Amino acid sequence: AVRNAIDADATELTDVRRQERAVIEYAERAVASLRELTTVYQEDRRDLQTHMDAMSATAVFRRLEPKCCPRCDHTISKAKKELESSTHSCSVCGESITNSEDGEAIKTELQERVAASEAAVVSASAKKEKAENELVALRGKIDLLQSRLESASKELGSAVRRQEAAMAVAALEGRLEEASISPVAQAD
Repeated sequence: AVRNAIDADATELTDVRRQERAVIEYAERAVASLRELTTVYQEDRRDLQTHMDAMSATAVFRRLEPKCCPRCDHTISKAKKELESSTHSCSVCGESITNSEDGEAIKTELQERVAASEAAVVSASAKKEKAENELVALRGKIDLLQSRLESASKELGSAVRRQEAAMAVAALEGRLEEASISPVAQAD
């Protein structure tokens, strides 16, 4: 019975060790994934903040009404200012001016990316925690199985010693019985 228990525990220990290796690999992948997703989340937040800062700066600069070119101090004519409002091209440099609706669309897209990456980080964190908890449970089971194997091995060792002692006692009892059989004739 003790040997059968040892065999069963050894088989179970092998299976649990195999599960432990699989969970360790899973946990390592979860940690790496969490690290990568955290980086993406931080980048998305930084992009959103940069965009919002740029929108704020653009709003401030659009309110400015330059009277002359900031580089050469040449005055800007009223015709150029009127052309700016009708064609949405800068009266100073002539480039087209993006409108705030484009900025709002970009802001919405960036906010969606931040929310998606944050959800991914939360999910990856939960997977990491689950893997770590499972690993702790498996290691506890391994410790239990190892202690059971040690105690069963000790029990088996004491059972073998008991069996050897019982055999020695039986041999001595047999010799004693032989010696105590009817006395043999003196001549013999």
